[in-house]
Amino acid sequence: MPTALLTDTTVMEVGWELMSWHAYVRKCAADKKYDKVVVSTTKGREVLYQDFATDILTHQVDGYISTWKMRTVRNPQELARAKSETAKMMDTLKRTGYQVTQIRMHKPIETSLQKFIRFGDKDRAAKAGRRYDIVLHARNKDNPRDYFNRFNWSQAHWNEIGKWLASQKLHACCIGTHKNALAVEGVKDLRGLSMPESMDVLAAADFIVGPTSGAMHMASLCGTPHLVWTAYAGTCYGNASKRYTQLWNPLDTSVRQMVAKPFGTHWSGGWPKPDDLKRRIIKAMGEWGQRKGWKHG
Repeated sequence: MPTALLTDTTVMEVGWELMSWHAYVRKCAADKKYDKVVVSTTKGREVLYQDFATDILTHQVDGYISTWKMRTVRNPQELARAKSETAKMMDTLKRTGYQVTQIRMHKPIETSLQKFIRFGDKDRAAKAGRRYDIVLHARNKDNPRDYFNRFNWSQAHWNEIGKWLASQKLHACCIGTHKNALAVEGVKDLRGLSMPESMDVLAAADFIVGPTSGAMHMASLCGTPHLVWTAYAGTCYGNASKRYTQLWNPLDTSVRQMVAKPFGTHWSGGWPKPDDLKRRIIKAMGEWGQRKGWKHG
């Protein structure tokens, strides 16, 4: 009897899908050597499964998603449609003679149960004219959990960094979605690229700079060094600084962090300050930069 692996309708925060779920599904598929693997995911994230899935069901559920749990849905009809599509696929597989195993995300997954691969193609990015020294992710996500809003930087801070990078003759771009990331003065605006295209940009860059976000986790899977600011503790998955260096760093990508306790007066003005970040970028260029003969002015 042929076998099939089917995921439940998958709706989760992008960080958890990048650093936990897709790797678990890949390992499940590899361990049992299923004849068919059917995955459900948010539209635009198909690249995470294309190396092993035979069929990919997509949805555009919009809402507040906390880690692997659904909190608020703005378009419940789309969630109902996606769940119905998954149920119909289950019926079709069984009716056509498949023995079906269904899996769903319901808790953090041990790393021993995951199989990661490296994403992004630097040569493809170069051919598209998207080779940059530094990538910026100017996170501007309005998260109902106020804790995470603390990581957002002001437009003025980002513009100061962008103009400074241009004055230093460094080629930089910014990535992300138009909804959840800012354009930055002085750098190329690449917001709105697809996930595969963004992965290519990251794979070709020397490093990425920004606050804790899905883009930083994506950089880890592209082998792209990242300079990230985050909190020491207070997250749902343990020590946040440890998350970047160990827990969510399966490829052992180089990371440098600016870490602070999340609750304190020093957060109110936006941490780090632009001058702090400039010093760290200069240091990072010395460690990761590929530009021969570059010196800060």
